[in-house]
Amino acid sequence: MALNMDIATESKFDRKKLFLPQIIRKHIKFSQFDPTNWVENGYIDIEVGGKTKRIGITRLHMEEDAGKSTHKDGYSLVDLNRQGYTINRDCV
Repeated sequence: MALNMDIATESKFDRKKLFLPQIIRKHIKFSQFDPTNWVENGYIDIEVGGKTKRIGITRLHMEEDAGKSTHKDGYSLVDLNRQGYTINRDCV
């Protein structure tokens, strides 16, 4: 509502099979993408220098955070702090 977006009446999630060290537990990642974004075609108005500017937002979709791998100096680190959490992605 705050982003003036059209809310979908139905939603669909896809299960991606991945073999990455970040998702050791289940080797799958849930993601939501076209054509069933849960909200789309929105905007937000902001004040810049005393003038109102409108920023369009194409869509918002959800996906599961897989964690993060960092590769440096011949070794790799895997950060699982956010693994499994739902994150929202926006496309402006």
